[in-house]
Amino acid sequence: MSDDPAAFLSAVGLSASGSPGGGAAPVPSPSLSPLGPGPRGGSRRRVLVADDDPGILQIAGTLLGRLYEVQTFPSGEEALLAIQNGLKPDVILSDQRMRALPGTELIERAKALLPDTVCAIMTGYGEIKEIITGISKGEIHLYISKPWQPAELLQAVRLCFIHREMTLENRRLRGETTEQDGALSEIRGDLTGVNRDFFLLHQKAQATFSSTCHVLGALVTDHTGYYHDSHAETVSRIAGAVAGAVGFRGTARNEIEMAALLHDIGKAELPEEIRTADPATLRGQALTAYESHVARGVARLAQIARFERVAEIVAQHHERGDGTGFPNRLPLRMILRESQIVALADLYHNLTSRLTPLEISKRKAGIDMTRGIMDVAERQQHAAPWFASHGHLFDPLVYRAFLDVAASGAVPGFKLVLG
Repeated sequence: MSDDPAAFLSAVGLSASGSPGGGAAPVPSPSLSPLGPGPRGGSRRRVLVADDDPGILQIAGTLLGRLYEVQTFPSGEEALLAIQNGLKPDVILSDQRMRALPGTELIERAKALLPDTVCAIMTGYGEIKEIITGISKGEIHLYISKPWQPAELLQAVRLCFIHREMTLENRRLRGETTEQDGALSEIRGDLTGVNRDFFLLHQKAQATFSSTCHVLGALVTDHTGYYHDSHAETVSRIAGAVAGAVGFRGTARNEIEMAALLHDIGKAELPEEIRTADPATLRGQALTAYESHVARGVARLAQIARFERVAEIVAQHHERGDGTGFPNRLPLRMILRESQIVALADLYHNLTSRLTPLEISKRKAGIDMTRGIMDVAERQQHAAPWFASHGHLFDPLVYRAFLDVAASGAVPGFKLVLG
């Protein structure tokens, strides 16, 4: 494992100056900077590491100890005993194959005592099946394949802290909403119709905000007329259905739908010839400019109150599990499942609804482009081989849910059956 600082910065997607790697775009683009491990409430963030390999334990402890308060344990039993005796880590990083108490069991028992703790597991390829149950139950947030690089370990722990803090923030906001709803109920019961009007106005404002997001998404992706139907709306509907099948509910599902609506908002700043081009045809500075739309979109979404998670989802929706995506070339285990859901929906609609050059010419000439049932079915049939051969790019749970929803026909116009 390399300790070279330049190699480390490159691995996490940053140059030495802290900006995203890659060539210069024709116009400047905003940076995506990582979450720092700074103090929260006057204390450092806490990490527990459990591994029965002394070498790995020492390296992980030293590496993470530069940024966090770290407690290391050479066995799952000792780690669990420390938690039972009052240790309260924010993040648990455990090896899977430990004697007597494997990582999945340690995490399951630790989560029963510390439900707010976010857990990641270090595992070899042959142990993946043992991890899936923990992931599906929500006990394991992500896994790290062995052998890992220092940058991969740091990025994984960073993502765990982001997930934990977003979860706590969502809970706080839900608590505020519950208190406000209770107060409004008392007001409606005790006071005049003026207060009821105020409540209705608040509800209308929320609906207006949602409608505004729909309009923004449509303005960016639909005004060019390069799709048979609304790209933003369709991607949002598909992503919402898949998110529900994976198990996302309430606010978490709404955030995925909102990210799907606004995933291309950064393209609004690009020249039209780049914004509307087929990305596969772009090279050099044009490709660099196109890829900058992700950072641009995240910068815009970061200006919206309580849209932090939406911005995180958008930031990774072009990442791919084999490390060939952008902007940070993340491996599969570091890509948010929410982002993968948006990516699959986006890919599907691009393959089945984006106009061909001939269709674009016809539309510009005013020729009727109404789609027939056979045309839709043919595009869906042509898309099937791509999804059949690229499932390895996505989390198995997300990929399976995507195929199940597509096969069910639950979303109008969303149909995909693999042979």
